[in-house]
Amino acid sequence: MPNKQEKGKLGKSKFLLTDLPPNWKERITELYSNGRTDKEIRAWLIKELGTFGNDLWYDMREREPEFNDIIVAGKVLAYAWWINFAREKMTSSHFHNAKFRLIMQNCFGWATDKIDIAERINKKKKEVGEMSDEERMVDINEMLNFDNND
Repeated sequence: MPNKQEKGKLGKSKFLLTDLPPNWKERITELYSNGRTDKEIRAWLIKELGTFGNDLWYDMREREPEFNDIIVAGKVLAYAWWINFAREKMTSSHFHNAKFRLIMQNCFGWATDKIDIAERINKKKKEVGEMSDEERMVDINEMLNFDNND
């Protein structure tokens, strides 16, 4: 529950660092160290506090340098975890470059190259149209294979 002594915009109570769980620095660092994203960090805060919306997330990052520093450092830890994961798994026959690329694009902004999506979709439609039902099922199962236990 936010501290009632300090008021923010619109007379609402301002959330303070002391309102975070006692172990917030260690837990957030641990989560990021295991490749977790900002949304997963916020989900943990919501579970712990009952609420922690986007406005509060950005307000805390802007207003509380200590909180922001932990988040910035955490993002580096998460990025490093994913790079290490790829380095360890990339020689496996179960490693999917496309899935890794999508994760990195969505979580870390890897979207610097322009890909003609329509062209790729049309090519895939043609490939799929020429496949038997059995080949389609194998293709779908390969696309959905998330087995990382090599």
